[in-house]
Amino acid sequence: MLWLPATLLCLEGADSVPGGTAAGEKPVSISLERTICFGACPSYVVTLFADGRVTYEGRHFVKVRGAHWKTIPAAKLAPLFAKLDAVHFWEFKDRYSMVVNPDGSIEVVTDQPTYTVTVKTEGKTKRVVDYYGAPKALRELEDLIDTTAGVEEWIGKPEERKR
Repeated sequence: MLWLPATLLCLEGADSVPGGTAAGEKPVSISLERTICFGACPSYVVTLFADGRVTYEGRHFVKVRGAHWKTIPAAKLAPLFAKLDAVHFWEFKDRYSMVVNPDGSIEVVTDQPTYTVTVKTEGKTKRVVDYYGAPKALRELEDLIDTTAGVEEWIGKPEERKR
C-alpha cells in the first residue's frame, strides 16, 4: 500500500463536510492516539480528514504495524462532526488524569493506556488527553473515531493482535 506522510496529507483549507464546531469552524482533521499500557493495549494513531482520507500508524499490540492509509466517503464523517458539537468538545479540559471525589480525596491509577484526541480546524487546534477520569462523552467520542475510521481492520480483534 502506498504511504504518504501525514504532513503531506494535511492540506490547509481542505473542503469539509457538514458539521461545525465552536464559532462555526469546521474540522479539517480529527486524530486519536492510543498508547500502550502495562498489558497488551493496542498502540496506534488514526487521523480522519474532512475529505475522507484516513491515515493510520500501528505501533504495538496491533494486527498491522506501520503506516497505512485509505479513503472513506466524506459523508461518513458527518456523525463524527455532529458528536463533537453534541459533547461540547471545545469545553473539555485539556487533560484528565485523576478523579477528585466528593470528600476532596484524589483518586489516581497507574499503568493505564493514554488516549489523545486532537481536532484541527482552519483556525485552531484542541488536544484532549484522557488517562483517567474523563467524562463518558469523551470515551464515546474516542470509540466513534475508531468506528468511523474502521480501525478494526488494522488493529484486529483481541485474538488477532500481535504481541
